[in-house]
Amino acid sequence: MDETKSIYDDLRSTDLFKGLERDGLSEAVSQLTRRIFTAGETVIHRGDPGDSLFVILRGTAAVVLTNAEGWEYQVATLTDGELFGEMALLTGEPRSASVRAITDLLTIEIHQDQFQDLVAVEPELNHRLFRLLAARLGQTTVRQQAEHRQSREVIASLLSERDPPPVDHFPGRTKWASEIDESITRIAAGDGHLLAVGEAGTGKTFVGKLIHYRQSGEGRPLFTLDCASPPPLQREEQVSRDGGPVNTLTEIAQEAALFGHEADSSAHAAGTRRGYIEVADGGTLILKNVHSLSRRAQRLLLAYLRTGYFNRAGNTEQRRSRERIIACTPHDLRAADCDFNLDLLAELSGETVRLRPLKDRKQDIPVIAEIMLGYFARKAGREIHGFSQEALHALVDHDWPLNVNGLRHVIEQAVAICDGPEITDEHVLIDIVPFSAKGAINLLRVGWVRQLASKEWFPGALRYVSAPVFVGMALYMLYGPQEANLGNMFVWTIGWPGLVLLSLLGARSWCSYCPLPPISNVAAALTIRKVRTPQLVRRYGIYVGLVGLVVIIWAEHATQMFHRSSATGVLMLSILAGAVVSALAFGRRVWCQHFCPLGQIVAQYASISPLRLRTNSNVCLSQCRTPDCVKDNNCPMGLHPSSNATNHDCIMCLACVRTCTHRAVRLDLRAPWRGLLDQHKWDTARALFPVVLAAAVLALKLPPWLAARGVGATWVAFTPHPVVAGASILTFLTFSLGYVLLVLAASAVGERKGLWGWVSHIGYAYIPLALAGFFNLYFRELVTQGPEVLPTLVDLLGLEATVPQGWVTPELGTLKAVTPLVTIGSLVASLLLLDRIGGKCGLPTLVRRAHQLILAASALLFAQLL
Repeated sequence: MDETKSIYDDLRSTDLFKGLERDGLSEAVSQLTRRIFTAGETVIHRGDPGDSLFVILRGTAAVVLTNAEGWEYQVATLTDGELFGEMALLTGEPRSASVRAITDLLTIEIHQDQFQDLVAVEPELNHRLFRLLAARLGQTTVRQQAEHRQSREVIASLLSERDPPPVDHFPGRTKWASEIDESITRIAAGDGHLLAVGEAGTGKTFVGKLIHYRQSGEGRPLFTLDCASPPPLQREEQVSRDGGPVNTLTEIAQEAALFGHEADSSAHAAGTRRGYIEVADGGTLILKNVHSLSRRAQRLLLAYLRTGYFNRAGNTEQRRSRERIIACTPHDLRAADCDFNLDLLAELSGETVRLRPLKDRKQDIPVIAEIMLGYFARKAGREIHGFSQEALHALVDHDWPLNVNGLRHVIEQAVAICDGPEITDEHVLIDIVPFSAKGAINLLRVGWVRQLASKEWFPGALRYVSAPVFVGMALYMLYGPQEANLGNMFVWTIGWPGLVLLSLLGARSWCSYCPLPPISNVAAALTIRKVRTPQLVRRYGIYVGLVGLVVIIWAEHATQMFHRSSATGVLMLSILAGAVVSALAFGRRVWCQHFCPLGQIVAQYASISPLRLRTNSNVCLSQCRTPDCVKDNNCPMGLHPSSNATNHDCIMCLACVRTCTHRAVRLDLRAPWRGLLDQHKWDTARALFPVVLAAAVLALKLPPWLAARGVGATWVAFTPHPVVAGASILTFLTFSLGYVLLVLAASAVGERKGLWGWVSHIGYAYIPLALAGFFNLYFRELVTQGPEVLPTLVDLLGLEATVPQGWVTPELGTLKAVTPLVTIGSLVASLLLLDRIGGKCGLPTLVRRAHQLILAASALLFAQLL
């Protein structure tokens, strides 16, 4: 009864039910129920059966439509007390629009039979519903009439591109750039049409704007129309009887954009519309991608250019207009496959400008980059005075497949993440590969994944759990029992194998809740003045991490850390000390980016993880105007997701997912090797990393195995686990270096490339096998020490008398079969990766065969030793 009274009270606060108190109404209301929708959830879909209406009690909703081209736009906003769905309920026709919750939405849904029951009790409800509907339609009519009264000059002032380009000349230092600038001045002196031809991003629209402003200054209108993507039509496509959309030809949208239409001139014309030809009268109209015009639109445009007259669709009245048209295209319009009207081409190409791609005029790149830097620095309010020499080299060395558009994107990102007076090569993120969703599944399309990723606390808040656990375990291992130490068992039986598996499946997500950053960040906050990260650190930091990892692997065995908890505690605190010192010297995340041995091994696993966070770079280049995903430290690694080809640096913090307003970021499941093969830059240090890792694993296990069989006993005969002694260190280094030299020699066989040869490419093929050896090294501890973890915990809790030991002692011996399976699988993966890399890079057959033999021999040794 209380619930019914509450619903009744809620409804009486709305315009539809206000003041109604007839007996029996509350009883009819008792059949109604509340419905709750979360922000972003669609309440009703266009085309659904119209069998109910909704009354909003609390929250805000949007009425949205989707046009023929798939563009979604909002047509109305509804708030407390308003209702929707009433038209479909009265007519019985399908829903004419979708309604989506903007905020969390509390509604009451009234089905058709329930509404009839309410009307039977209170007939006034029916009259009120019609009055509310009439008032809403009246408001819409008044608004449309007001919009139609806008003059052409007012529309032009609202839509015309009135901002002049950032520079008043065509930038560059080459002779060709100077000639183009002279041509622009000459063409601007006349009033003929122009055809600008060049690859996407070469500056065709920019040339058109320069001509316009040199001709007429800012006093005349300037418009740009992308013929490949005309503005949305004013009315959505009709719905067929089976509920599916009736496709609208693109030529209708093109004709409407160019020449306009009268109200109801077609099924897609909701009102009167003025076209670009009309509103650009006296000014300039830039037609991008003019090759995309339909044959009908080409004929209409040709007729207009010849006569100066046109008419809107649905009206025979001849209208006159005159403007300069600058047509832009990346194609040769005279080619047979272009299907372009040659008469129209002759009209448009009174003058023709052909623009070169950036890769053919690299001398112009520094000039263009400096102009862009000044523009974006002023826009961001930053004091950035130029580029370092290394940064300029990086810009000039790149081929820029997206031309000036790609350069603009990279410079804007660099400004966003730069924290000093100069752009360095660290800020130049140019490893942007062409976007392709082929063979990838976007997990952010799954509702609960998107909701979880949008939470501010996920996954970063987990570090505030991992940090105290890390410090507590380190102290417990230092001051707790040295034998049967639960913390030490956990690290070697669960911690290391678990971290390896997590990195393989979840890429570098561990780093987003690693315990080291929150502790080291406290130290960084206490530092008043920090030293700028030296170029030496940025360039060679990965080698520090690699050496650190090799030292750690050797020290683990040399000091018997698997069974000596104090040694493990010292190791953990040493790694923490390195992070703190790095933060004190250089600031946050420098340890993670350049030095951390754990971060480097996790990055190696992440490179073959099937999970990748990546952005649709096409959306970034065409729609994004501010790099919110990297500016103001939104990305702790200073990484733009469009450059995340290999997963090496992305820590999966999901900050870019939350800040991207265009929803261009994807969380993809894809083939594990895709990232490695998509990369443009083959880094020698990263290629050497798996080779050295495989060498370290073999150098640990092979000498004792040989010594046990009497092979080379005079110089490799030491304890099964190396001790801290000169002989054991020398043996370890000799075997490691020998393996690395063997790989280098195989990379140069039959080639005149020196010792390094093809190693910058081939080294990546060793990643699966090297990581398998590393994993098996610690998986053995799970098999041997794992059964002791739960009994030790029971003893620590004092429950040994009540919990039989047999209940908590699992038999893990059968898991020994995992290591050979992992080794075989990794060998197959490495061989396949070698084959794909060889096909991509043109690897000589002899080099490929040599590495196939080394990989097979390494796998055989791993299977024997581990």
